[in-house]
Amino acid sequence: MLDNIINADIAALLSWVFKAFLTVQFARYLRYAIFGDEVMNKIPTIPGMSFFQFVANVTSPKGPEFMRGVCQQTDYTFRIPGTRWIMGGEAVVTGDPMIVRPFLENGKNQEKGSRAYALFDTSAGGVTFFSASGHRGTHVRKSTAPAFSSSNTQRMTVTIDGIISDWIETRLEPLYVQANESIDMDQEMMMLTADVISQVGFEHTFTPDEKEEFVNKLRKIIDVNLARRKNPLKRGERFAFLFADLRAAKKATAEMIDMGKAMLQKSRKRHKEDSANPNHETSLVHLIASDSEYESDDERARDILVFFFAGFDTTAHSIAWTLLELARNPKEQTKLRDALKLWHEDGDSKRVDARNCPQVKYVTKESLRLHPPAPIGGYRILGEDMKVPHKDMTIPKGTVCGVAIYTLMRHESVFENPDSYVPSRWENPSEASMKSYMPFLVGRRNCIGQALANAELTGVVAKLCAKYEFEIAKDGASHFSVTMQPLGSRLKVKRI
Repeated sequence: MLDNIINADIAALLSWVFKAFLTVQFARYLRYAIFGDEVMNKIPTIPGMSFFQFVANVTSPKGPEFMRGVCQQTDYTFRIPGTRWIMGGEAVVTGDPMIVRPFLENGKNQEKGSRAYALFDTSAGGVTFFSASGHRGTHVRKSTAPAFSSSNTQRMTVTIDGIISDWIETRLEPLYVQANESIDMDQEMMMLTADVISQVGFEHTFTPDEKEEFVNKLRKIIDVNLARRKNPLKRGERFAFLFADLRAAKKATAEMIDMGKAMLQKSRKRHKEDSANPNHETSLVHLIASDSEYESDDERARDILVFFFAGFDTTAHSIAWTLLELARNPKEQTKLRDALKLWHEDGDSKRVDARNCPQVKYVTKESLRLHPPAPIGGYRILGEDMKVPHKDMTIPKGTVCGVAIYTLMRHESVFENPDSYVPSRWENPSEASMKSYMPFLVGRRNCIGQALANAELTGVVAKLCAKYEFEIAKDGASHFSVTMQPLGSRLKVKRI
């Protein structure tokens, strides 16, 4: 009898404690809903906009321009509305030159916001090194670093130049120059870049049909998984089977994973048969295949797929944007061509590679400033409180912080005439412009493949602009879908 009374008292006490806990939590949420957070209140939000409206705008074809407009309204740092309720924590975006670089270079801010990178994990069929935190991400960057060393990049340029020359001979000349037809440079560069990544990184040569199928699958996977963010039923995997486009994208991902596994097996066989060849030792596919810290070939294949995701359309768009800007600005095109002529006429053997011509670097750098590969930038979780003295605010530890790269590299206080294509600004750049220039981000988790991307970008521009003249046939429009694409633009190409 006494035991029953004691048990009843304990149960009543526990019930009271639980109710008190719920009451306190509800009071906290109610207080936040009415008054906000004292620290976060100093960071402006977007008036009259919900989380879902923000996502719809930022993932629209004009997403980077929308983000820039919001930054200009909020002194370049703002809270994304509603993230505390939907994502379980606060999220902030900044395009402030005084915040972005210190934030990215802080070694304590290296964990990525998993929700912000869900697109890549879903597209690759699981977690990849690109989005993972901790050892899963760091061991891959460490093991694959030799593939992107300066010496290996120099070796890669020989292969890249061969691919470019073959493209000029088999496609540019017969299909566009001799036929006097306009060219969709963006589409052509996607095909070219698929060849570059597959041959240079993965020692694999596509047949023309394989390449077209590969590029189409890659685009389908990215586009379908980007669009699913706008439909709540499509965001998770629970109801994915109901949608034909998601089923098709999932099937395409599985087929791409199988392709990655086949590349791994071919690399192991090649290395076994020709182990004395030093080029195999530093190829990306061999480094991935021989990294024993992977759990399985499925995991390796997902990372191979992400290398393609991250490299093929970003580099292709960057080349297309550069050639389009040169066509829009004939004086800059002539200036580049004259510089290349002088470069090639110089007898110095060090000048064999026209990639090193300063004017090539100026025109490509300015194009990357205006049209960065990742305009919405990266997201990191703050590992410690970040004080922002010039704004009298502190962004608390644990906040997901995004960087608006498109906004940053068009910041009015840093770049004069920020929306104009002015390659000469890089002849004697200011310290502020150098610090704000980061098309591939900065810090420990910057773009691992930027050396390869730059080698292809500068190689194509130098080779084409030395021998051909470009005019606009159709200007097209900027279209955002993860990257910035010159959609619908076409050029006329004339041999000089």
